Amino acid sequence: MEYAPQQQEVHRLTELTTEFAGWRIGRGGSGHWWAIRGNELLRSLSADELRDRLHDRRGASVALGDSGQIMESPEMTP
Repeated sequence: MEYAPQQQEVHRLTELTTEFAGWRIGRGGSGHWWAIRGNELLRSLSADELRDRLHDRRGASVALGDSGQIMESPEMTP
């Protein structure tokens, strides 16, 4: 199915928000796609690039812990 340009944008937003729960996703007046969660901000020029960056971030969150923050080792705490 082929969408008109505005419908494509709405379709992409719907796909991204469904796929990445917990992130607020949008497209700014400058044409950049953005995603924000807490104090994390990702920006890119295309929805596909944003999706790739969100997938990379999701992988990093799993490696770092659910919060996405670097987990301290017991040796580092006073």
